[in-house]
Amino acid sequence: MFNIFSQNPSNLQDKAREIDSRVQNVIPSAYLHGTTTLNLIKYSIPFDQRHNLATLFSELERIKDIQVCFLNIAMHSLIA
Repeated sequence: MFNIFSQNPSNLQDKAREIDSRVQNVIPSAYLHGTTTLNLIKYSIPFDQRHNLATLFSELERIKDIQVCFLNIAMHSLIA
């Protein structure tokens, strides 16, 4: 799972289509959880697509004024 944040909620909503387009281009099986707040978008990706994360993050870095946070919940659960 990864989250995309912005300090400016209207900025994130304006960029939501561009973000989703880039995510779907790199990992078509990514699942959009939607926006839980105005400044947060959540995605999950299948485990077998983890090798595409570097490419995806590189794509998302090109979008100004957003931050991407990768949450490795599944692997953390396995370790704990």
